[in-house]
Amino acid sequence: MAIVYDIIHEGSFLRVISQGAIDNLGDIAGYAADVHQAATRSTCRKLLIDETQLKNQLSISDLYNAAEMISLADYPIVKAAFCGSQACEQFIQFWENAMVNRGRYVRCFGSIAEAEAWLG
Repeated sequence: MAIVYDIIHEGSFLRVISQGAIDNLGDIAGYAADVHQAATRSTCRKLLIDETQLKNQLSISDLYNAAEMISLADYPIVKAAFCGSQACEQFIQFWENAMVNRGRYVRCFGSIAEAEAWLG
C-alpha cells in the first residue's frame, strides 16, 4: 500500500494527514513536492504533519537521505511539527535530529495536541 495524504489549510498552518505506507524515497519525493507546492500557494508558514496512521518501511539511511532532500528544497515553511506512530519513535527522533542539523525548525511530538500547542 502506498502513501495517501490530504493537505488542509487550517487557520495559521497547513495540516498534512497521511496514511498507508512509505515504501521508498520516491514516495517521499512526491509527498514532499506536493507539500512544498501547497505551502508555496498558501500564506501559511507553519506545518503540522500527522503520520500517526502511516507505516514507515524506510531504513535509517533512507530517512537520512530524505532529510537531506527535503532540507535542500526552498520551502516557505518556517516551523514544522511532526507526529508519527509510537512504533516508529526511534526513526522519528532520528529524522528530527537530521532536519534540525540541516537548519530546519522541526519538532516531533507524541500527540497531535502537543504539536498544535507548539505551533501556536
